[in-house]
Amino acid sequence: MQSGWIAYANFANDQTLEIRVMGEGDHIIVEPGVHHNLYMSANSVIHTIKYGLNTHSDWSASPELDSVTQALMESELLQTYG
Repeated sequence: MQSGWIAYANFANDQTLEIRVMGEGDHIIVEPGVHHNLYMSANSVIHTIKYGLNTHSDWSASPELDSVTQALMESELLQTYG
């Protein structure tokens, strides 16, 4: 995170929803195959580095994660997870 804040959501191994609110100076490493969603607040700036030898697309949809995270409000993210 360069500036602002984001919320990072993923399902843990037991399919428990995990959400972290991250601010300036924070970073995250997402392992291949982990479904995740990001909410970026207004005026936030992030940098993404994709590394490794994978030359194929590693993106796949997660309707289950989308259905849980799309209903979350910014105020809820900050109050509950911030």
